[in-house]
Amino acid sequence: MRLPAEWERQELVILVLPNSQNQDIVGFGAHLEMCRAILAKQRLLLVAENEACLDRFTSLLGPLAESAALQFHLFDCDDLWVRDFGPLTVQARTGEFCFQDFRFNGWGSKYSFRKSNAFNESLQGINPFASMSVFQQEGFVLEGGSIDCNGSGALLLTENCLLNQNRNPSFSRAQIEQYLQKSLGISQFLWLSKGSLPGDDTDCHIDNLARFVSKETIFYAKASPEDDLWPELQEMEQELASYAGYEMIPIALPAPVLDLESGERLPASYLNFLIINEAVLIPSYGQLVLEAEIALLFQKYLPSREIVWIDSRALIRGRGGVHCASMQVPKSDKAGL
Repeated sequence: MRLPAEWERQELVILVLPNSQNQDIVGFGAHLEMCRAILAKQRLLLVAENEACLDRFTSLLGPLAESAALQFHLFDCDDLWVRDFGPLTVQARTGEFCFQDFRFNGWGSKYSFRKSNAFNESLQGINPFASMSVFQQEGFVLEGGSIDCNGSGALLLTENCLLNQNRNPSFSRAQIEQYLQKSLGISQFLWLSKGSLPGDDTDCHIDNLARFVSKETIFYAKASPEDDLWPELQEMEQELASYAGYEMIPIALPAPVLDLESGERLPASYLNFLIINEAVLIPSYGQLVLEAEIALLFQKYLPSREIVWIDSRALIRGRGGVHCASMQVPKSDKAGL
């Protein structure tokens, strides 16, 4: 098995629309922006809890709702963060793609999860999943946002999440590595014991902290010296530096984004981006000067991709971002490994 990198050619992207329970918090704005950006480059599978939700959204989407690149699927998920309960597509040695259906437990049983945990099974009757083999991994809890790979066997992950007793309490670190080596083809584990963002209810998902943008390049979150997060993120930076052979590029965190009601700091990060065919979708928090600087770094290290900013100030109120809200499916070339 091989877990492809996000920048490899994609068949489609999956988005799950906010349902009736979280539409008031998250709204449709970011999803409309993501739909438009994705449909300009590739296919999109849009998931809605029911016809009423779908009709409301497509009326806002306008003529793009008739695009031949847009596919619909009705399924009632507990939440919209499909990155964490959606299918992880892997490539076999024959070149064929299949998907690993890991168990989802609501980020350590913090939230309802039973409907979302059944989502991948619902995909098996529609394209492109109908032609894929499915490997059920019901004995192992894993969220897509908790790992990030370079397509060549290296994996970024955090101890706070993967070794947490609320995920796989009977697995040791060595057993977790063995499991991921077999199911995802991982040969190098880049563990981080430091690095957390306030308001993060995922137990430190890696997709807010450090991400591959090429086989040898890692973007990582960096706080300003005036920020309370500075000491711990400095320790995370030192951990990353201990992994030889990689270029490490700091990406500044936005100035604190606060919950409008509680005043609590939210886990806003520019690392929660999504790479698609010929574009990269980056969360925006309305901090224009800083985001202009961030854009230059993305243009330098992903030069063949258009930079698309997605206003994520509503998404972050739901404790998520662009990457959390999406799941890419790679395009099969059937060339083998």
